[in-house]
Formats: sequence, C-alpha cells, structure tokens
Amino acid sequence: MRYLISRNLKEPNNGIAGFLVSKFFVKKNSIIETAAVHLCNIEPDYQVLEVGFGPGIGFKEAFNKVSKGPGTVHGIDISQKSFNLANKNLKQEIGTGKIKLHLASVTEISYDSCTFDSIFHCNCYYFWPNMDDAVAELHRVIKPGKSMVATLSLPRMKLIKKFGFMQHGNIDPERYMTSLEKNGFYDVVMKTIPFEDKKVDAIIAKARK
Repeated sequence: MRYLISRNLKEPNNGIAGFLVSKFFVKKNSIIETAAVHLCNIEPDYQVLEVGFGPGIGFKEAFNKVSKGPGTVHGIDISQKSFNLANKNLKQEIGTGKIKLHLASVTEISYDSCTFDSIFHCNCYYFWPNMDDAVAELHRVIKPGKSMVATLSLPRMKLIKKFGFMQHGNIDPERYMTSLEKNGFYDVVMKTIPFEDKKVDAIIAKARK
C-alpha cells in the first residue's frame, strides 16, 4: 500500500490509493494552495499558470483574483484523474472562459514564451523527473521580472517521507532552489510564513530579464 500511495502522490490514478490521495489533497492542501495564490499578488489582468492543479483548490482562489478583469488562469497536470476531477469541481468557473486546463507535463508546456505574469505550484517539484528541464521550461513561459511561487509544508513532507510514502519524489528544497538559480531565476528565497493560523513554507523566485 505504501508503494501505491507513493505512486499516486506523484500521479493520482483510479483505485483506492488514488481516492485516498485525492482526499488527502483536498483536506491538507487547502491552506498551502491559498497561501500560494496570496503570495503571487495576482492582479485582475494577469495571465496565471498553476502546475499540478490536482482537484482545483488553487484554481478557485486564483479565479477570484481575475474574475472581474481580463486575466485568465491556466493549468497543467499529468494526471488524468486530477484533470477529470478539476473539470468537475470547476465546471462553473470553466464556463466563464477564464479557466483553461491542460493534460500536460511541466517539461512540455504548450504556451508561447513570456506568456505568464505569475506561476505557482504546491507540493509539486518533488516529482519532476528532470528538474533542470522543468525549471527551464517554466522560465521560458514566464514574463521577465515576474515571480514564481512554490508552497509546501516541509515538516509534513518529511513525515511522509519517514513513513515510506515518498518513494517517487525528492522533497529537498535546496535541489529545487539550486535549479532555479541555474535556469534563469534570481532572488530565490525560502521562508516560513504564518497563514490562517498555520505555518506555510514558501519558495519564491523572480525570472531574469
């Protein structure tokens, strides 16, 4: 079961393990998803990208930021289960035309260069098989000078790893931050912020011009 849950943390699928992981995301990820959107400082005219949108929790928060302006929220995820679930959960928002979901890998993003004003992802970088390729692709599609935000609960992820549920990922934030600095980002910082009576770890970086 540990192997199945670990595999579904990377890419949720159908079955009991996928069901449990999806429930876990909804229950535990709400705070860090909301915190990520908060840290992005999204304006109503922003083009926003979420990587690994899961059931769509962060999408709703980001949608609220652009709902009264010309902005749009886009997302990519490799999981068909997550794609289907987000489409179901965001049916009303998708109907406005301001949300675009895509089944795609972070290393092959089908958008033009310099498209996005903001990019965020939550509990996601651990699973990128080629970190440098993923980060370079994210740098390609973000506008110069704009910020990318990653949020997580590092103590929780360390606990998940301790109990054998992180067999398909690497939670090391230094590995991710080093890749950011190598592949076009600067002012890379990690900080713990208080948010809604909880503590959230955030990695923030700006794209070089």
